[in-house]
Amino acid sequence: MRDLHFLGSHTPVFLAVASQGSISEAAKVLGMTQSSVSYHLSELEKTLKISLFDRRQKPIGLTSEGKIFYRELYYECSRLGEIIQKLQAKNYCAPSISFGIIESLSYELGIKLASELFGNTLNFEIKTGTSEYLYSLLDQQKLDWVIASKRPQVEKYNSIPLFREPSVLVIPEKIKLVRQKTSWEELQFCGLPFLRYNQKSGGDIITESILNSLSVRFPNRMRVDDGGVMLRLIKAGLGWSFLRPATLVQHREALQGIKILPMPEPVIERRIMLVHEKSRRPMALPKIREICEKYFLEDLKIQILHIAPWLEEYFASPV
Repeated sequence: MRDLHFLGSHTPVFLAVASQGSISEAAKVLGMTQSSVSYHLSELEKTLKISLFDRRQKPIGLTSEGKIFYRELYYECSRLGEIIQKLQAKNYCAPSISFGIIESLSYELGIKLASELFGNTLNFEIKTGTSEYLYSLLDQQKLDWVIASKRPQVEKYNSIPLFREPSVLVIPEKIKLVRQKTSWEELQFCGLPFLRYNQKSGGDIITESILNSLSVRFPNRMRVDDGGVMLRLIKAGLGWSFLRPATLVQHREALQGIKILPMPEPVIERRIMLVHEKSRRPMALPKIREICEKYFLEDLKIQILHIAPWLEEYFASPV
């Protein structure tokens, strides 16, 4: 029994190395040093009196005994998770949920998630902000998962695609454009500055890349980090910009006094994704994904096509 007791501290490390196929990658996922990971593997093998890894391989590989142990251990861990969830449901022992969502989806999707999940939780917390900010909280394990618009750069995260949307051109009514589908050149000489998102944000990086590829330069005197603020600046006649349709849907009360037009090619696109750590499967993940996909397909898409009907063909494409 003493040997089995000591397995507890080593098995998470073993599972991480076996799934990642690398001690260095497992160390990154676990937030440990490589020497600590190696120590846990060595202690586990001593306790079991079994060689689990063939260290002659590069990268490290499982022995035949190690493969059996991994398969059985993975199955038991999955089964244990299911049992815990059933016990929690039976005894009304609800989990705590803390998630993040980008500002442009927080008003509607954030509220839908809260409404659907709140009744089955003990504690509930929502954080909003840019993808960069939410990822920083995820790194600190202050959030269980996030809905973001920028793919994480760290391999320890799992990204589940949910939805994609193109940007649209938003201008004040006082700007008189020659054509419904305007050109980059016409925008350069429209008489108002280009309103931009703050530097290093996901939206600004994509925009800068496209403008550089086209060798297009716009006068810009103002930067903001909130789509709702930008929309109201446009409404006030202080400039124009490219906005996400989801932002417009959230701020329908500010749509009077502006024009929403197709963006000149190439169109800026963003992809919305559900992100969590690979080693930490969020509670109710299938339910969370179901709520998100239903919202995008049944609610948001209809509202977007009401204000930008030319996007019908775009949304016919897969995520």
